[in-house]
Amino acid sequence: MRALTKNRYALPFLVTVGFALLILANFSQAASMLMDSDTRVLLEAIAKRNNPLSWFWGDWPLENHFYRPISTLFFEFDFHVYGRNAAGFGLTNAAVMFLCSLCVFWLARELFDKTWLAVGCGVLSVGYSIGMPWRLLEWVGYAGILTALVGAYRHRKNFLVYLVPALTWLYLGTELAGIRAIRFRTLDWLPGRTATTMTLFVLIAMAAYCRYVRLGGQQPDDRKPGPLDPPATRTSVQPSSSSGRSFWLVVSILGTVLAFGAYEQAVMVPALLLGCGLAFHLQRYRINWFVHGIFWSVLFGYFALRHQVIPPDVSSYQNQQLRYGPGVWLSLSDFLFPFLGALPALGFLLEGLPLTLFTSHLYTAILNLLSQLATAATAGRLWLICLFGYVASFVAFLPMAWLQSFEHYYYLPMLLRTIFVVGLSSALLSGTVTAWSRPARQAPRRLHPAAGSLLRP
Repeated sequence: MRALTKNRYALPFLVTVGFALLILANFSQAASMLMDSDTRVLLEAIAKRNNPLSWFWGDWPLENHFYRPISTLFFEFDFHVYGRNAAGFGLTNAAVMFLCSLCVFWLARELFDKTWLAVGCGVLSVGYSIGMPWRLLEWVGYAGILTALVGAYRHRKNFLVYLVPALTWLYLGTELAGIRAIRFRTLDWLPGRTATTMTLFVLIAMAAYCRYVRLGGQQPDDRKPGPLDPPATRTSVQPSSSSGRSFWLVVSILGTVLAFGAYEQAVMVPALLLGCGLAFHLQRYRINWFVHGIFWSVLFGYFALRHQVIPPDVSSYQNQQLRYGPGVWLSLSDFLFPFLGALPALGFLLEGLPLTLFTSHLYTAILNLLSQLATAATAGRLWLICLFGYVASFVAFLPMAWLQSFEHYYYLPMLLRTIFVVGLSSALLSGTVTAWSRPARQAPRRLHPAAGSLLRP
């Protein structure tokens, strides 16, 4: 109990663990998991090879020109421990995702050092993993309508005070629902473990790097204190500690290497780590930019190794999965500005004027545009947190936009998206309180100084 009161993150972490246990409780035991065509071929190849380390110098079991020795070892573990018991494979799937939710908590805690953000991201990642309750999402929409009504009563003609949070509530519901439903391809589908395993190591790499930077401390404030600054005390400045920094840097590098060996989406890890460095730079932390050369070197080393051990030609599966054209644009717009993906449909609606004025489609499109503009204004209250989560989720998804869409591609981007969604929710609550409160009254202007007041020039 003393540890819970001494460490302000202990109780929030236990809350996150409690919610994350829901992932373990929802693990799949269906025997049909092992009957999937990809899974059957994968397990047959593992049984035939019977040499786990051999995957490090060749193609992975499906032989479609992918280098995935780390994620293959997870299948090797299940095959040798559980045999053909589907429940064991399902439990490992859930265990990996359970650890991912805890790592999301760790990343948010290290990156911005805010308790509410860390526990919110951890809990929301659980909701994305097992599916959000639709009843909750309905209440989010009702909150927007109620905010508009109460705000109109309180503030009358000051529209922006209540319309911005009301419209943001409408958009928040879509973010809480998740960009894609990912449960089947991650929790209930065994080949999706390649993406979840990679996500675990990516989050470890990012969180460990953030720990490394945070231990370096902030830059000294050279500004001279003013009359309104609080007086310095014994505990007003937290001294930085360099002990153990190298350990966390090694953990980050190791996590990066393991992520590269798990799934190809990990090629964005150096860019994500650079984003972490920029976020700390904006918080006035000391940044050793030369360290990032190590992560980019690991990326180039991965490309060189892959070129040596994987056939250089494009497999039939890879050729089948590659795509170009509008599908890429639509997938990217989900992470950037969803209204952009609706522009082609809006063009048809405008061509159908004036008949479309009598349908709901045009007004729905306009409402979606206004809600996204209002969301951008609301996010400005916590711009650094929201911007990092927004951009990081886009960067994580970027290489997968040129492939036929599968839900497990969205797992890492959506876990990083939790930082944006929780930050937006906090900013929205602040705006909603303003909308629900009585408008501030301006004090009457004093034309003459009151008796006994100081003379002013």
